[in-house]
Amino acid sequence: MSTFSAESHLREHAQHGAVICERAGQADGEARRILTDFDRDFACALHILLYAFDAKMVVVGSSCTKSFRFWEGRLRERLVNFAYSHTFERLRIKFSYDPRIAILGAAALCLDAQT
Repeated sequence: MSTFSAESHLREHAQHGAVICERAGQADGEARRILTDFDRDFACALHILLYAFDAKMVVVGSSCTKSFRFWEGRLRERLVNFAYSHTFERLRIKFSYDPRIAILGAAALCLDAQT
């Protein structure tokens, strides 16, 4: 299982993701720039994940869920250049507001490996 931490990215800007999302919703240019940088990094992480695992679904949680509306379009634009277009075409991006989603996903992978 691979994880990408929005909080570690946003921590570089000394702000919690929820604060940046709130500011972006108020048309704060700096907050939107931070999210633009984030979508670039998230797209790179997603490319690596898809090359390694050919995932059919990615579950997004944490601050990523709250800010996705600000960078979804740019993320999809960046993924259009993915070498295996069939992977991207079938990829589903789902959202979870459960703060335990990372551990639940890891547990599901462990159970799946046992069967």
